Amino acid sequence: MARGHILLIDDDQTILALFRASLEKAGYQVTIAPDGQAGVKAFQEQKPDLAIVDIAMPGIDGYQVIELMRISEGGAGKAPVIVLTAH
Repeated sequence: MARGHILLIDDDQTILALFRASLEKAGYQVTIAPDGQAGVKAFQEQKPDLAIVDIAMPGIDGYQVIELMRISEGGAGKAPVIVLTAH
């Protein structure tokens, strides 16, 4: 059984692969999303325990992703978010 479900949202495929491998090895269920739009959709559909979100993404950036995630939670319990950025 998985220790928890983590959603990774990043447009860098290398980062997604590295984080996914490390987290799965540690026993977590991991869902990846290659951009902000896919990340918001995955968050709404799968309701992960934690989201790791890149800030600098084309299209919907990480700030907008987090805002849309919070709106979709509608005042319910808020999933923790870890911000991932090179800035």
